[in-house]
Amino acid sequence: MLMPDGRTTWVPAGYELPPVLPYREGQPVPAGYHLEERPSRGALTTGYLLTGIPYGIGLIAAFSGQFANQSVYLVVPWAGPWLTLGLRDSACRSNEEVSETTSSDTLKCATDALVVSALIIDGIIQAAGGTVLLVSYLAPQQKLVRDELALGIRPVRMGTAYGLGAFGRF
Repeated sequence: MLMPDGRTTWVPAGYELPPVLPYREGQPVPAGYHLEERPSRGALTTGYLLTGIPYGIGLIAAFSGQFANQSVYLVVPWAGPWLTLGLRDSACRSNEEVSETTSSDTLKCATDALVVSALIIDGIIQAAGGTVLLVSYLAPQQKLVRDELALGIRPVRMGTAYGLGAFGRF
């Protein structure tokens, strides 16, 4: 058998070839394999986690607050935190608007500052996840994929009736 590095080697009976092998530019394609471009699995996982976790947390927060104060925009991934941040009403008032500040106003302003900070962190992490996803899809890696991997579905006769059957080689 031709190995990925170009050497020929003996393979014992019953040995299964790996379904996917790494590929280096200029290396010969071994027999039984073909070259495919695929996004990096690690980058995809990282991108989806960086996007999905803060997105889910934002959705839960917006839902629990009954989508108050423009938090309905948190249903939009990547842009939702920024839209909510730009369109929401602030609980902090400037000194020109009010002559006396009560402790209740101070508490509302402090809570609002925490919400603004959370929206900024949410937006930054989702943007990082979106960037990783975009890069992984736009710059896929070349991999060697085994030719025998196949899965098919086709109509088959079963007794006196017909149905669908799945066939594959792994």
